[in-house]
Amino acid sequence: MKVLLISENNKVLEIASTFQTLKQRDVFLVTYKSNLVKASQKIANEIPDVVVIDVNANNIQELELIDRYKSQYKNMTFMMLSEDTSSELLLKAIRSGFSEVISSPLNEQLFTTALERFQNRTRVNSTFKTKVLSVISCKGGSGATFIATNLAYEIAETYNKKVLLIDANQYFGDASMYVSDMKAPMTLADVCNQISRLDYSFLESSLIEVTPRFKILAAAENPASASDVHPDHLETIIRISKNYYDYIFIDLGRQIDSLSVKAMDLSDHIFPVLQLILPYVRDAKHLQDVFKSLGYNSNKVQFIINRYEKNSKLQLSDVSNALNITPAFTLPNEYAVATESINNGVAVSKQSPNSAISRTFKVIGKSITGIELKENGLFSKLFK
Repeated sequence: MKVLLISENNKVLEIASTFQTLKQRDVFLVTYKSNLVKASQKIANEIPDVVVIDVNANNIQELELIDRYKSQYKNMTFMMLSEDTSSELLLKAIRSGFSEVISSPLNEQLFTTALERFQNRTRVNSTFKTKVLSVISCKGGSGATFIATNLAYEIAETYNKKVLLIDANQYFGDASMYVSDMKAPMTLADVCNQISRLDYSFLESSLIEVTPRFKILAAAENPASASDVHPDHLETIIRISKNYYDYIFIDLGRQIDSLSVKAMDLSDHIFPVLQLILPYVRDAKHLQDVFKSLGYNSNKVQFIINRYEKNSKLQLSDVSNALNITPAFTLPNEYAVATESINNGVAVSKQSPNSAISRTFKVIGKSITGIELKENGLFSKLFK
């Protein structure tokens, strides 16, 4: 989200530039020293989502311009920053087309809260529905956590979406280690133990921030805490997270229990991960029977083949015949690249952006988001 702050007061602009929480909420702030009359070209150049105007007693007449701007920029929201928060001014602001009046002097908490309300309103009115995606192993060691973490990173960073990954592997959860070396402030079990407190601020304070757009709710370090995580807790976390994230990934590990079933029930798509090895295919068949018993249709379940090699003894056709499906995606067997990424705790597309496996994650990301990436190669530059 882009925010343009217009003020003739240098101090206001300087204070706003120090607000650290804006980055955490994926807000790009542009400051501009001017008044509203002289800022028309800046607004036209930036096309921000939100324009915040510092209004004082000397430029109150500028309110009349807002109506013109709103008719010109139908998707732009205007907020007022003012020392005067009297009912008279609030009424004028509403009639002029402002959606918020933020009291001055500028305060970080009030400023971010106002922007948060805007984001929430935008989400409610948006036709986009947050997607919940579960990744599950057909058999231990399939690479499901590697796929979940790296695909979540790809969608966040390459496709510019806000992504939350919930590590719901209650016994062997270590998803955060694949893309970060940070220690979790709180775990899934910790959040569930305080579920009555759960709101946006509490949720955000519990997450590992891999990037401003990609965050992880880590699994409990002690498997004994698994009993603290209930299916209704997970449903509450997902429901609240949908207000702030475009995609929610759930790393389920291998187990099938009430928690994983609840996660899959709430998911738009389930990605079972297997390799072209007979025990994996056999377990995938068992898992497929579970999906059928739960009433999941074929569109919801999309199998991913990991560590794919063309010269493998088992072929894709063998998997298709055994499961009566066509695998949705195949990831190439670049064992050294993947291992280096995991050992360093860095997403593979960041560490080895030109590898075949990184390119494949982009393809899967495109399929999930429906976003076509612009080509930046030499050919496209020559014929731009």
